[in-house]
Amino acid sequence: MLIFGTKSSLIETFEVPYDGCDYCGQSNSQIISVVCNYFHLFWIPHFPTSKSVYAECAHCKRTLELKEFSPELMSLYMANRSPARRPIWHWLGLGLVVILFVTAFIIGLKEEKDPRYVQLKQDLDVMTTAPSMTLDSISFKLKQAFDELTAKELKPEEIKYLTRIKEDKILILVQIPDLKKVEKEMRTEALHIIEDVTNEQADLIGKQKFIGVYGTYNMMITKTPTETLNGSLFIPDGLFDYYKDDNEQ
Repeated sequence: MLIFGTKSSLIETFEVPYDGCDYCGQSNSQIISVVCNYFHLFWIPHFPTSKSVYAECAHCKRTLELKEFSPELMSLYMANRSPARRPIWHWLGLGLVVILFVTAFIIGLKEEKDPRYVQLKQDLDVMTTAPSMTLDSISFKLKQAFDELTAKELKPEEIKYLTRIKEDKILILVQIPDLKKVEKEMRTEALHIIEDVTNEQADLIGKQKFIGVYGTYNMMITKTPTETLNGSLFIPDGLFDYYKDDNEQ
């Protein structure tokens, strides 16, 4: 099965009057078609390659390539053609690559310039699948809830947790490796579980909650006192405010 190669799409077609077909001699219109070829990978167009022009007799259906046009037919083509542009979707794959590159670049700048990102990354690195009731009771209760309510396909035994409390703030991090398998609208169920567990904690009443739900490689859901984000291509800077006091000069 080919997952890459070239395909073509019709971008323009028009008729020109022609005295007589060189093959059948029929006086009739010639239908001229302009076709653009493009390279695809996994059936996604990445960039255009060549452009082809064909003329077809409306009577006998004989097809001629541009190099086979008679001087008269070439003149008619040049006089009647329009400045047909390649479809923008021919660049779709290359555009996605550029978007991913720019996003990675922006995230890289955030990592270098904002020390709070470093602190968040350090906390993500120490998350555990087996939180201790003694050292992190909230994460321990979260694990119990996720073990009970999470579908087996999401492998609840592989979910990681970390909770930190600082004065009037609480940071809650949960990593669900297979979260991408869940439809975007359903991912908020993870938020509901976290909120149900933390709302039952009397000692957390009145604290600002900073919740981050991580996938395999990137943050996919965040909820802070000011906003909720659900996606896969955003910088989790809403969680940075949890570390704000530590970085004020």
